[in-house]
Amino acid sequence: MKKRFCITLLAIICITCNAVAGDTMVYGYATSGDTPQAWGTNKAETYDVAISLNEKFLSGKRVKSVKIPLYTQNGITKCSVWLTKVLTLKSKNGVKVNVPDIASYNVTPENDCINMTFDEPYTITDDGVYVGFTITVSTLDDKSGTPIMIGGTSSTEGCYIHTSSSYKIWNNMNNKIPGMASTMEVTLEGEIADNAVEITKLYDANVQKSVEISAKALLTTHGSQNVNSIDYNYTIGNILTGSKHIDLDQPIEGQYGNQGVIDLPLPAIDNKGEYDLTVTITKVNGEDNKDNVLAMTSSSKIRVYSFVAESRPVYEEYTGTWCQYCPKGFVAIEEMTKRHPDDFIAISYHNDDPMEIMYASYFPSYIGGYPSAYLNRSQEIDPYSGSSGAYNQLGVEDDWLALRNEISTIDISLNAQWNETDDNEINVNTTVKFGDNYTNAGYKLAYALTADDLCGTDDEAWTQTNYFSGVTAYASGPGMEQFVNAPKYVSGLKFRDVIILGPDCRGIAGSIPSNIEDSKEYNSTYTFYADEAVSLYNQKSLIQDRTKLNVVGMILDSYGRIVNAFKAKVTGGTSNGIDNTCVSGKDIKDISYYDYAGRKTSEPKGGLFIKKVTYRDGSVSTRKIVKK
Repeated sequence: MKKRFCITLLAIICITCNAVAGDTMVYGYATSGDTPQAWGTNKAETYDVAISLNEKFLSGKRVKSVKIPLYTQNGITKCSVWLTKVLTLKSKNGVKVNVPDIASYNVTPENDCINMTFDEPYTITDDGVYVGFTITVSTLDDKSGTPIMIGGTSSTEGCYIHTSSSYKIWNNMNNKIPGMASTMEVTLEGEIADNAVEITKLYDANVQKSVEISAKALLTTHGSQNVNSIDYNYTIGNILTGSKHIDLDQPIEGQYGNQGVIDLPLPAIDNKGEYDLTVTITKVNGEDNKDNVLAMTSSSKIRVYSFVAESRPVYEEYTGTWCQYCPKGFVAIEEMTKRHPDDFIAISYHNDDPMEIMYASYFPSYIGGYPSAYLNRSQEIDPYSGSSGAYNQLGVEDDWLALRNEISTIDISLNAQWNETDDNEINVNTTVKFGDNYTNAGYKLAYALTADDLCGTDDEAWTQTNYFSGVTAYASGPGMEQFVNAPKYVSGLKFRDVIILGPDCRGIAGSIPSNIEDSKEYNSTYTFYADEAVSLYNQKSLIQDRTKLNVVGMILDSYGRIVNAFKAKVTGGTSNGIDNTCVSGKDIKDISYYDYAGRKTSEPKGGLFIKKVTYRDGSVSTRKIVKK
């Protein structure tokens, strides 16, 4: 069963999709009610866009009409809607064009939308059908370069694209931009149940004993009516059975394939252990569930522990001021801190700039290039768009929230303060606790000292190279506008969550006993030495303000993955008495690199180079650099 849930996208337009009771339903891949974004190649060319209707459930249904929102109809000179069994291209005047094998109809968009009702509805056969549209953009403006509206999905059937010059073969766009789906809506006729819901997935749950619990379930509607309430039966191992009714806080709209994740309340379990959970949805909106009998039931595991803890994921970014794409990570940290000020934990590792404290070979995660980012040292993601692939979506928030919403059975807390008698020491007190017994577990503690509002001087190395200058396609991304409207080289930035000391950021062997007792607290101490917080780049201290430091403590498993973490402000510090106002320095016109043979090269990847900085006042500076 394909899963269709809509990732949160930018509010450009809002599509509302309402199911019609009886024998009509709306089928689509981008969930109704969500807000899509505009996509395109920024070229005057022809677009062919298709979705696949190939589920067995659809066999025998009839394609009645199609609705296709556009970002704009301005500049579009040709438009058609078509049906085909196979996505086929044939050469015409040296250009490959789409050739539908069932039918094609010329249409005229109105109000930035294509609406087509078929005189003779097409009956879907067992092997499915592609429904698609073609538009030709003849004139470019600030909208027509991105005429296609897309939403989000985890299906691989929600968006196929071919264009006359940029995508010269048919492309399943989910392979290029994960989660991409056309916002096309297809109205189908046929025998359609009013109230039908599938349990697409029943998630495993870690819970605390002797307290009321819940299990998360991903529901998919296969009926025409909104899902407002459900009744369900449950079985937990061989100890508990029962039935419950719940009203959904947020109804699932009655579009086929719409989904929602809900919490299913369950009774308390008094004994630790692992139990099989089986849930069957028996009623929808008070009526019998008319979905397939097998789809109505799902199973998972419930693991019961002495206690459960809050999960605190760690976002680690790898960056450098010389890196033109690295403003993405800067913005992500700023935005996530605004949105989740009390919960978001970030560590920013800098390379070959004044905030560098370690060579890349010592980084806790493998870095193939810059920028890079990891969550909990186990999930590599784009620093800004995360795993979504949507370039102007803060997708990292969805990835972070998914981990944040998990339940941990391992907890950590700490406090950190300047030593009252030795102003070179930061003393850390840590407590860890586990919700079960472990033997030869291999857990260990890791620490990082981070600084906020690190600020540049007139040294050009503090100036952030900025690819996004003038690239308006990124302006709609949360927080990105500041770099879209900035010059190619941005000075005066204040960098936060920068690691300035981390000799044990990869873990301390023996810091947690190998044999662990359930619910026992394990206490330990750790010390940072301030005079060691020195930049590798220029050998200057990175403690600019003793009141703006934080300690991140992490518990690592035997594979080096972060299983939980805690961030604490370093207390007891006073301002250094240094004016921490960022100095913008001279405006930079260009930065270029040369190898030792004097040949100009692109942004260097590794080795010895000469860096040449040309300022707008005509002055020039050069220095040797080593890229590691």
